[in-house]
Amino acid sequence: MSSLSNHLYRFADFTIDSPQRVLLRAGKPVAITPKAFDTLLILVESVGRIVEKEELKKKLWPDTFVAEANIAFNIQQLRKALGDDARNPRYIETVARRGYRFMAEVEVVAPARELSLVDQTDNENSEQPLNDARIPATIQKRGFDIFLPFAVGTVILLAGASLLIWKVSKTSTSTASVGMTAASTSAATSRLKLEQLTATGQSYHVAISPDGRYVVFVSKSSSLAPRDRNDDSDVFVYDVATRSITLVSATSAGDTANAWSSRPAISADGRYVVFQSVASNLGTRRGCPPRVPDKNLLPDVYLLDRTTGCVTRISGSPAQEWWTPSVAPAISGSGNIVVFSSSHPISRDDVTTDFDLFVYVRNESRRAPPGRTSVSASDR
Repeated sequence: MSSLSNHLYRFADFTIDSPQRVLLRAGKPVAITPKAFDTLLILVESVGRIVEKEELKKKLWPDTFVAEANIAFNIQQLRKALGDDARNPRYIETVARRGYRFMAEVEVVAPARELSLVDQTDNENSEQPLNDARIPATIQKRGFDIFLPFAVGTVILLAGASLLIWKVSKTSTSTASVGMTAASTSAATSRLKLEQLTATGQSYHVAISPDGRYVVFVSKSSSLAPRDRNDDSDVFVYDVATRSITLVSATSAGDTANAWSSRPAISADGRYVVFQSVASNLGTRRGCPPRVPDKNLLPDVYLLDRTTGCVTRISGSPAQEWWTPSVAPAISGSGNIVVFSSSHPISRDDVTTDFDLFVYVRNESRRAPPGRTSVSASDR
C-alpha cells in the first residue's frame, strides 16, 4: 500500500506496527477492523496532507465500486478507537466535501526487522566464548582432524540405510497404490462438472441454498438482465434447474435500482432474498405493505418475497426511518427470521455508535445485543 508500510509509527500514546498490522495503545492492542487499520495507515503516512475520498476508495477497495458511507464508517470506528471527537479532533480532521487529514505529530521508527538485526549483531559481538582462547591451537586442530572422518562416515552410513529402506517400502506399495489412484481419479473426474455462470467479471458475494438449486450473487455486469442499466452492483438469483437469472434489486417496474446493492442471502426454498442496498427506489407492487420513503442515503437491509414481489425495508419501522447504516444480513432456512447489524440506537441513553445485532421476524422486529434483553421496535 505504501513504500513505508514496513515501518512503525508513533503518535501520542499510540503505536502503529505495520508489519504486524496491529494498533497499540501504551503497548496494548486496540481492536479495530482490517479496513479501519488500512485507513489509519494511509492517513498517518500522509500526515498533514488532505487525503481525498476517491484516493481512499482506490487504495482500500481497488477495482471495486463502494459508496462513501463505507469510508465514513471506517473513520467513525477509528475515532472511537482513538478516543477522538469529530467536532474537536485531535487526530483525524474532516475536510468537508474532500476527505480527511491526520493532524497529530507522527514519529516514524525504523522497521522492526532492522532493529532486531542490530540487536542480534550486538549480542553476537558481546557473547564471544572465552574458553577457546585458553586451548592451544594444535590441540584444537588435532581434535578436529580426528572427529571429521568419523562424522562424515556416520552421515554416509545413515543416508545409505535410509535410502535402502525407502526403496523397499516404495516397491511393495507402488503396485497396489497405482491401481487405486487411477480408479479414484477417474471416478472423481467423471463426477466433476464445471459451468461458468458469468463471463464478464466483477461478480462476487455468492451464497447458495442448502439443496444447491438457487445461487444468489452480486455482479456489476449489465448483460445478465435485460433492464439492467445502472452500471452498478446488483443482486441476482440463478435457478440451477431452469438455468435462468433473475434481477433481485429492482424497482416495482422491473428496472435496476438507482444505487448499489450487495451482501445477499437466500432462504432454503429460494423464495426469500435478503440484501443490503443504498438505493432509494426499490419499489413494491400493489397489495404490498406500505413503507416510509428511503431518504437516508445509507445502506439499508431489504427482504424480497419472490412469490409476491414485495420488497420490505426491515432496517426500520413502518413509521420511522433509521438514520444509521444497516449491513451484513443473514436469513434462516425458512425465511422467517433475518439477522443484521446496525448502529441504530436502542434508546435515548444509547449514545454510542457501536454496531449491534437486530433480529427481524416477519411483522415483528427485535434487537438482541449480547448481554441485553431483546427490545421490540415499539419500545425504541
